[in-house]
This record gives sequence, structure tokens and C-alpha cells, in this order.
Amino acid sequence: MKNLRTNALRLLSAAGIACEERFYDVSDGRIDALAIAEKLRESPDQVFKTLVTCSNRGEHFVFVVPAAAELDLKKAAAAAGTKSIGMIPQKALLPLTGYVHGGCSPVGMKKFFPTFIDETARLFDYICVSAGAVGANMAVDPDALCRFLPASYADLAVFRYALFPAIRERSVTRLRDTGRAFHRPVRGTEPKKYIFSSTMGNMRLEFRCFLRILYSVLSQCERSTYFNIKF
Repeated sequence: MKNLRTNALRLLSAAGIACEERFYDVSDGRIDALAIAEKLRESPDQVFKTLVTCSNRGEHFVFVVPAAAELDLKKAAAAAGTKSIGMIPQKALLPLTGYVHGGCSPVGMKKFFPTFIDETARLFDYICVSAGAVGANMAVDPDALCRFLPASYADLAVFRYALFPAIRERSVTRLRDTGRAFHRPVRGTEPKKYIFSSTMGNMRLEFRCFLRILYSVLSQCERSTYFNIKF
């Protein structure tokens, strides 16, 4: 498995986009996104799943959302500019995309579909997405991935799970002239500093991140594993 080079990995490599291969054990049959985050020892906010949908007009759209969240179909429809959207049947995934359930990557599908990535991906220096095979994942810069696909950022997710400790390690560390800067940890490198402008979209993203960190801290205080909170 560790020598596996999937089509998604080859495409990113050919485009000069740095990515790190990640592999996990599938012998226990647990291949859902939360289980993958646990096996990779990453925050479920930072491990993203790829969902393929179909609109009321028969158009297909791809949405990439955190493992800790569910796709909000109303938000997805709004982002795609269509009246309604629903998940495709699992049996339709392979003939449509070339990928199987549990190994669907936003990179390297049979044909390109309009793709949207949840805006919280911008909070990280890298996110983990499927590498196109069950048991294979890859860590890639979200902005580089967004440009390569190409994809658009949008507010897509409904968060229902408490966050892993990694999210609590990120905090607002300083104020800049133009707004707040988030420090996002990267292994072995100095964190980037991302300036949030005063647009409504970025203000909403910053506020949502603050709420998620707050609830995560509260979860530690109460020593509970999950919250059933929707925001």
C-alpha cells in the first residue's frame, strides 16, 4: 500500500503541487471520514470527505467538507446556483467518477464536475483528502488544490461533532492593521499568517471559527466527547 501511486497523486505531482501521501489500515472495515481522521491522527476538521451530488436539473456537483461535518443541502444548492440538490446513489459513484465509496477523491474523476470546498479549509495550511483509493489519503495545501481543480470556497457544512484537540492549538495570536490573523500550524515550518479582510463572508468565517473553538474548550471542561450543536 505504501508504494501505491494513484491517479490523483500523479496528477498533482505532474502539476508541481506538493502533497504528502498518507495511508491507513482498513482491515477493520472502518472507512468513514471520522474513522480516517482518527487513524491519521488528524483533526476531523482538517480531514475532508468528497461528496458527489445531483441537482433537480440532473447536473452533478462535487462538495468537499470536513469529516466533522455534514453537507447542508440548502447551502450546497445555493453555492451551486440550483434549486435543490441530493446525494447520488452509492452504486452510481463508480460509473460516474471512477472512484469507489471510501476512496473518492476530488482530483482525477472521469470528468470534471463543478466543485466546491467548505470555506473552513482556508484555516489550515494543509487538508487531508482521499488520494483516490480506499486506505490512501493525501495532505495538500487547500489553496493549491482549489486552483488546480478548479474549485470555489463556500459555506457548506453543518458541524455536529466536538473538535479534536488540534483545533484548540490554533488561536488568534495578533491583530494586524487590516484585521485578525490566524496562525495555522504546519509540521516543521513557521505557520502562515492569514489576514481576514472586513468583508461579510470572512467575518462570518472568523465568527464560526471562534464558536467552534469555544465549544471545543467547553467540551474539555465537561469531559464530554461529542456535542450535538448545529451552527
